[in-house]
Amino acid sequence: MKLQTKLMLIMITAFLVTFSILEWFDYHSIKKEMMNDMRSEARHIRGVLMATRRVYHQQFLSSGIPLTDKTLGFLPAHSLSLISKDFKNWTDDKLHFNNVSDRPRNQRNAADSIEKKAISYFRENPTEKERFITFKSTEGELFYHYSAPIWVEEYCLKCHGNKEDAPATIRDGYDTSYNYKTGDLRGVMSIKLPGSPLNKLVQSNFLQNLWINLASFAGIFSLLAFMQYRYVTVPLSRITEAMSSVGEDLSYQKIEGLSGDMAVVGNTFNQMSERLITRDSLLKESEERLRAIIDNTSAIIYLKDINGKYILINRQYENLFNISSKDIIGKTDKDIFPKDKADALLKSDRKVFDTKSSITFEETMYHDGELNTYISLKFPLLDMENNAYGICCMSTDISERKNMEDALIQSEKLKALGMITAGIAHDFNNVLAIISGNIQILEMGYKDNKELMSKLSTIRKASGDGSEIVRRMSLFTKQEKDTSVLLSVDIKRVLEQSIDFAKPRWMNIAKACGVDYDIDVGGIMEVPKTMGTETELREVFINITNNAMDSMPEGGCLSFRTWKNDENIFVSISDTGEGMPEEVKKRVFEPFYTTKRGKGSGLGMSMSFSIIERHGGSIEVKSEVGNGTTFTVRLPITVFPAQQAEAPVEDVKFKVNSLSILVVDDEDAIRFILESFFTN
Repeated sequence: MKLQTKLMLIMITAFLVTFSILEWFDYHSIKKEMMNDMRSEARHIRGVLMATRRVYHQQFLSSGIPLTDKTLGFLPAHSLSLISKDFKNWTDDKLHFNNVSDRPRNQRNAADSIEKKAISYFRENPTEKERFITFKSTEGELFYHYSAPIWVEEYCLKCHGNKEDAPATIRDGYDTSYNYKTGDLRGVMSIKLPGSPLNKLVQSNFLQNLWINLASFAGIFSLLAFMQYRYVTVPLSRITEAMSSVGEDLSYQKIEGLSGDMAVVGNTFNQMSERLITRDSLLKESEERLRAIIDNTSAIIYLKDINGKYILINRQYENLFNISSKDIIGKTDKDIFPKDKADALLKSDRKVFDTKSSITFEETMYHDGELNTYISLKFPLLDMENNAYGICCMSTDISERKNMEDALIQSEKLKALGMITAGIAHDFNNVLAIISGNIQILEMGYKDNKELMSKLSTIRKASGDGSEIVRRMSLFTKQEKDTSVLLSVDIKRVLEQSIDFAKPRWMNIAKACGVDYDIDVGGIMEVPKTMGTETELREVFINITNNAMDSMPEGGCLSFRTWKNDENIFVSISDTGEGMPEEVKKRVFEPFYTTKRGKGSGLGMSMSFSIIERHGGSIEVKSEVGNGTTFTVRLPITVFPAQQAEAPVEDVKFKVNSLSILVVDDEDAIRFILESFFTN
């Protein structure tokens, strides 16, 4: 609604209310004035009637006319009711008058209910001279009743004093209305005036005044409306338009053409607008610079209010979580992230609000199915009274650094384990060689002792197992790539062989447990060859396959896939098993770490990791609890000159009469064993 319309409505409303109030008072003033006039007329009528009554009554008594039944009617008190009755024959007016009493001798002078109330009123209020009220007739017509008291005077006692003193005609004709004293209330002069003439007169005068007042108010209203439009509406409209222009787009619109006090307002607004435009321009420049910094930094930056609702995010946040600023503003973490992550973020926010200080947190968040790690600096936003109204967070992705740290830690572990292995492998092998050598000597000497041979076989097997462990530890801790034994390897063929080697195991598991395994090899494609050792690579693929089968005790799908890019070939093995929690995934390549208590040594995946490292590649794992696991092996497409097979040397046979063998070893026991062995 426009300002002019509002002002006009206000003025019209004020005019109508004021006009109605004035006319209401005017109507009641006219009515009151007319009623006073009617009361005055009734008072005059009463005066005429009372004067006529007294004069004619005294003149009758002084005339000496005998008081008989026939002359009794000449008394005014008796004839007044007849005069009022005959009055109707001379006028259309419904005026009625009579002197009435509640103790009448003549029933024509008996008071009705309205007149009796008047008599009672004057008895209770003897000082009152008149009573003027309204009432409705039995037909429902409005009347005004004027009444005045009639007090007993001296001349009245001739008929209303002692009965013995009254004229014979009075004594013989009436038994009531005696024993009055001077000053007693005999009755009232009752005058009933019809109300319709008064109402018509009031309405006529009111309508006359109404039109006069309406014309006057209309003129005043028109003048005020013009002045309001000229000196208020037009200037305010200009000021409003200018303010709207500044409020919407902050374009400067100067206000001109105002006069008086409005000119002062306009000039003040013009100055304020200029300052506001300047400040807004500077503020926009500052915001653009700040936004450019926020959007072009590598950190993730966002602001939330005290209720956890987002109020700002930068471009890195939008790109990372694939959500636009307009879609996230007003939402909370629970609307965007899983409940556990949202609760963790809310907990850290609460800690910042509680301490009102900056705190650094390490937070994790899934992105494209991979768990990333962020270092987040959070600090509260405080107002002038040091009350927190929001929180700001700047997060930096440190996933690559964490991976490098984990790789470095793993490398240091392997290095330490390699040093330990290198230190004990030689000595341990010597001990095993002594045990194994002596067992062989004993076996040659006691072939007929089956019980002893069985125990010696058990000891020899245990010694072999110990030797194998030492060999695997040495192989696991070997970090240098040995190119002298690398040959060109067809990864597709090695992977297919690994599947065939592992097939009997999972078929046995499926048969024993009554489950089904779906083996998907549709993703195995031809890829370039790489330099490596087939047996080691086959061991890696078999280890991963066996672990995948162990993770699907209820059956599932095992998928194999190969692909390449310009520099590397890739092999992925995926299962639909139980998946790994984060703490297991972090330690999956650690030596001697296993979740299969009593079923595994914990060296399978660590040895696989070591083998791939020695081949110049890498192995990664992606896993979520309930969503399976995927191992991805990367191997470089490199070309090493294949090891040339040497031409076979023909056996040279020669005949000797005697042969001496030189045994060299730093352990006396081993030299003794070898001497005994060759001598025998």
